[in-house]
Amino acid sequence: MGNVASARVVELLARLTADEKISLTSGSNSWETMPIERLGLPSMRVSDGPNGARGTGWNGTNAHCFPCGTALGATFDTALVEEVGAALGDEVRTKGARVLLAPTVNLHRTPMGGRNFECMSEDPELTAQLAVAYVNGVQSRQVACCIKHFVANDTEQRRMTIDSQVDENVLRRLYFRPFQHAVRRANVRSVMTSYNVVNGVHADMSSWLLSGVLRGEWGFDGAVISDWGGTNSTAQSLRAGLDLEMPGPANKRGQALKHAFENGEVAMADIDHAVTNLLYLMEWTGALDSSGPDEEIYAESDEVRQLIKRTAVESFVLLKNRHSALPLVATSSETIALIGPNVDRLAVMGGGSAQVRTAPLGRLIDTFSDAMPNATLTTAPGCSTRRELPHLTGTEFVGGQISYFDSLDCTGDTVQSLPMRRTYFMVGTDNLHVADKYRFSARLTGSFVPEVGGEYVIGLATVCPARLFIDDELIIDQSDPTPGNTFIATGSTELRATIHAAQGHRYELRVDYINTPRGHVPVNLHGLSVGVERVESIDPVEAAVAVAIQADVTVLVVGTSGEWETEGTDQESYNLPGCQDELIGRVAAASKRTIVVLNVGSPCAMPWIDDVDAVLVTWFGGEELAYAIADVVAGLAEPGGRLPVTWPHNLTETPAIKFHPSTNDIAEYGEGLLIGYRWYDRCGIEPLYPFGYGLGYTEISVSEPRRVDTESIEVTMTNVGGATGSTVVQVYAMVDAATLEEPVKELVGFAKAWLAPGESRRVSVAIELPTWIADESGLVVGQSSGRTINVAG
Repeated sequence: MGNVASARVVELLARLTADEKISLTSGSNSWETMPIERLGLPSMRVSDGPNGARGTGWNGTNAHCFPCGTALGATFDTALVEEVGAALGDEVRTKGARVLLAPTVNLHRTPMGGRNFECMSEDPELTAQLAVAYVNGVQSRQVACCIKHFVANDTEQRRMTIDSQVDENVLRRLYFRPFQHAVRRANVRSVMTSYNVVNGVHADMSSWLLSGVLRGEWGFDGAVISDWGGTNSTAQSLRAGLDLEMPGPANKRGQALKHAFENGEVAMADIDHAVTNLLYLMEWTGALDSSGPDEEIYAESDEVRQLIKRTAVESFVLLKNRHSALPLVATSSETIALIGPNVDRLAVMGGGSAQVRTAPLGRLIDTFSDAMPNATLTTAPGCSTRRELPHLTGTEFVGGQISYFDSLDCTGDTVQSLPMRRTYFMVGTDNLHVADKYRFSARLTGSFVPEVGGEYVIGLATVCPARLFIDDELIIDQSDPTPGNTFIATGSTELRATIHAAQGHRYELRVDYINTPRGHVPVNLHGLSVGVERVESIDPVEAAVAVAIQADVTVLVVGTSGEWETEGTDQESYNLPGCQDELIGRVAAASKRTIVVLNVGSPCAMPWIDDVDAVLVTWFGGEELAYAIADVVAGLAEPGGRLPVTWPHNLTETPAIKFHPSTNDIAEYGEGLLIGYRWYDRCGIEPLYPFGYGLGYTEISVSEPRRVDTESIEVTMTNVGGATGSTVVQVYAMVDAATLEEPVKELVGFAKAWLAPGESRRVSVAIELPTWIADESGLVVGQSSGRTINVAG
């Protein structure tokens, strides 16, 4: 590794003035670097990931939505993940961007992590190998990955100030490994620093992390970029090795950096180093050869959709299948009841910066009808799991518009007006035409036209002060909003009121919104949400039970959503939200056969597990999720996933239970090396389902494994069942440890293979023993059933 001394970059650096160099160390806006027009130096755009490429607008151009990080982890398939990465690289180009802010390679330290769905696994080896594949795929398209978040960013609780206190040995053996692999094996071109403090120093200010470990030990030669709003100093962060502050305009850089330079707190060599790294990144991605970011488009592709669907299918984990309850026969004429809150509202992605705007999604009622055309389908929601009320849209919201003003009270001339299709927006201020993007007002207007009369609950959540009126009557006052979990934890709690509305009557809705700087809100984001929901007069659980009784089989589609699993806040409960556990229990008691489709991003409690016949985990499976579920349930495809995380019975048995949630802004990693399965093995605790577990629709036998050499073992896989299927061979090193702080075994290699009925194949599994594991350590092969086989030779 090591940057070649590009004559072009050297020449550019020499021609830049001191002020121009300083300007290049921060972004020009939310998503682009600073251009230098005098030299023809364009800006370079970056885009959020990791399950898509959103571009610059939260509500802008459509984008393909890929399965989430945990789903990629569940595939145990490096070739497939590299293929996904290449498709994502193409997606980034459609948004005029050159850098994808992905992959997320922090570890699942606790099931409560709000951002677990973005991450791949609890295991550093699985995460590292998949991260290398992801980066190789994206960067094959000359699009840079910005791997994140470096490092120990494993909780969303007080994420800007929390001090992750981690022993150095634990950092090196667990939390560094995905980043280290991506640097050394995939030459990742950029790294994002985390918000949190690491052992007393903010990550962006840590010379040990950025200059010592990342650049010095690993040889990283790319650009280091801050998380958005995560630059915590001027001089110290620059000297430590943070090259680019994002977003712009500059906060800790710009004039502040100029003063630091003039006062001797930073040297021009420090500034030159940062600018050089940025220019090399621009050169590598081809941004230097462009005239600036291209127009954002939606490159709709059937090929990409098929890849997304195939990836989803390969990620699904079949946890239980009593009496072969799955698959249902595609030619069956049974009555199938589709019940659950996620039937009509599948969670295809988690919340926060990973969100993209998708094209219209498939509906389960339609995909099931296509996959099982002879079946009779009935449906019932069973309950609601909405954290906030649903937005008005369609025929119930007419004439929607938002108007912007330079005043702080929605008076004066309108400087910009935009149509609104729903009563929700979350946007950056970059493209607003207001004179001062720190201070302006906005007015949302439109007519609420209820399709059914009755009592309605109306809610208002907001980033900045707002008031909601109906027919000029003040209904909800958020003039002093209470901080809550909306809008990536920058918004308020949702305040609610009850109104009575007549069918078909037009109610004039108005929300006045005042955008002013507030301590916990980034000034480049503003947002507003108006939710409306009719109060039902019947018990939805009772209605669902009545539907289930009449069916031959019930498919319960339950889970969470981006409202519950989201950036900015950790999960509050290990149980499914709402009354879903009650719903599952009561429906299972009434149904002849009960299949649970669990649409979640990370593990949850399953108090009903003994009462149901089958459980299929689909994660947040991307835009083709409805089609993938229907195919797997109908037996048109086999679920190919294995658990990338241990699935505990409850939180009391989890390794970090004593240390999470943290107290006094201290996140103590007191479990040390015993993360995930390492904890369960060492403590002799049997989880609900172990790491690497997963069933299929066929039976694949694995021969006694044989050690070929120091770097590989071989096994023979044979499909002795009646359907095409897959299995994952997992190789573990048995650690001869004298202390209770050491794990019993560690994953050191894996391989996945698909086999037709009767097919037999010899499979080689590459293994890598970390330096802390002696070469003479015993090896075992783990299978999805949980059985292990000693390696011979």
